[in-house]
This record gives sequence, C-alpha cells and structure tokens, in this order.
Amino acid sequence: MTPKIKAIITGATGMVGEGVLHEALQHSAVESILVINRKPCGVAHPKLTEIIHGDFSALSVKVQSAVTSYFHPVKDFRSEERTTKKATCKNLFVSG
Repeated sequence: MTPKIKAIITGATGMVGEGVLHEALQHSAVESILVINRKPCGVAHPKLTEIIHGDFSALSVKVQSAVTSYFHPVKDFRSEERTTKKATCKNLFVSG
C-alpha cells in the first residue's frame, strides 16, 4: 500500500504554486493539502485547508499548530547540524 501524502504549499496564488496546488488536488496519492498564503487562493476542495497569513517572518500560533499537525519532528536537527554540518528537510520531519 502506498502511503498517503500530506502536502504544505506556500504561495499557491502565484503561477508555480497554483499549478502545484491543482496537480496535488487531482493526485490520488495526496490525502490533504495545507495552503498558507497571504491572500485567498479561491479554491474549495475537500482535501484543502487554507490559512491566510500576512507576515511569513512571524508565524502565528495557528500556522505553527497547523504545520505541526502535518509533520512530527523525529529529532532535534540543531544538535545533528552541529555534529554533521548537514540538516535537511527529510531528517527534520516525517509524514504523520
């Protein structure tokens, strides 16, 4: 069985982000999509949750909670970064 994908997309109102959003909505392996935008994307779909957030330099508790519900930390990457000098997204989070 193929694991279902939970995706987070920022900038889904731009040219590339909008295309990624539409492809993800149509793909059968994608079970849910969290969109974090500065303005509404204007799309309604059962897979889609949208959060409007104006300032990406200061993430709100709502955004942090939504992101946490999509991904679970598997280790403290800061300690690994100090020892290996490599911290990538795949060793920060695993899909929930």
